Amino acid sequence: MTCLTSGARFWRPALLLGALLACDTAPPPPVTQSPGSLRFGVFGDGPYNTDEAERYRQVLGEINSAQPDWLIHVGDLIGARCSDEVLRARHTELAGLQTAVVYIPGDNEWTDCYRESRGGYQPLERLQALRTLFFATPGQTLGTTPFGVTTQASDSLFSEFVEHVSWRRGRVLFATLHLVGSDNGTEKYKGRTAADDSAATRRVDAALAWMTRAFAEATRDSLRAVVLAIHGDPGFGQRDGSRRGYASFVATLQAAVPRFGGEIVVIHGDTHEFRVDHPMRGPDGATVERLTRIETYGSPDIGWVMVDIDTTTGALVKVTPRETSRLRLH
Repeated sequence: MTCLTSGARFWRPALLLGALLACDTAPPPPVTQSPGSLRFGVFGDGPYNTDEAERYRQVLGEINSAQPDWLIHVGDLIGARCSDEVLRARHTELAGLQTAVVYIPGDNEWTDCYRESRGGYQPLERLQALRTLFFATPGQTLGTTPFGVTTQASDSLFSEFVEHVSWRRGRVLFATLHLVGSDNGTEKYKGRTAADDSAATRRVDAALAWMTRAFAEATRDSLRAVVLAIHGDPGFGQRDGSRRGYASFVATLQAAVPRFGGEIVVIHGDTHEFRVDHPMRGPDGATVERLTRIETYGSPDIGWVMVDIDTTTGALVKVTPRETSRLRLH
């Protein structure tokens, strides 16, 4: 079994080395960070069923052992019913991790809950329940060692978006955007209302405003990197219409690249394929080397990713995948 996917051919040498070193069944290496660097984890899209539950618990144990500076959960906490009981159980697990946890909602937690198999809920009601539970203290992460973050909810124009947060470490700015799977919550279904459509438009508008603010802050303060974390796979240039819900995000991001001279990292889940690559092309058709995409594992491959970043230069130092044969059923 190999840890590398087809996306590995795009990796920078240092990042590729990190992956190769992780292709065994050993527990995560101890945190040995160079001065000015930090390490954080990325996880999402699982567990979806009882078969994956044990590997999920192993992942949580590995995260506690590795002690990253924080964990970004990119969404899709569940794969079945959207009940309060299940959501509370997932909240308790994340809140109990021995690190700070930054959580971003995924489509499985609310936009897809209209399905009978998920309980036939009204999606906007589930979103409100999610915000009430996971963002009970706006401006603070989850985990047993939480830290403070800036939240868009402090802006009276976007007061409901407690899930849009940002924080800085050194010369790197991190920001979360609520852009979910299921084509960014725009999929049609029986019972969808004008309120659902209006809420989707407002959510995207808020996310783009938050991203624009992040780049403006980074440019103003001469920061070296912007790290964006979302749930949905934006597609990055697909022309078959399968990712229409992310077109405005991709366009806004493309416009930001030439104005911001530093590194840009986009972290997401949704399509369940671990990869690290440079998916964006400039107007001249050349690959934008300054923009790196990191997608974490997803069901049925339950794993997580460690990311080392230099907070002085903004450079990605190493990306270490933690999906090993020990964490797999197949």
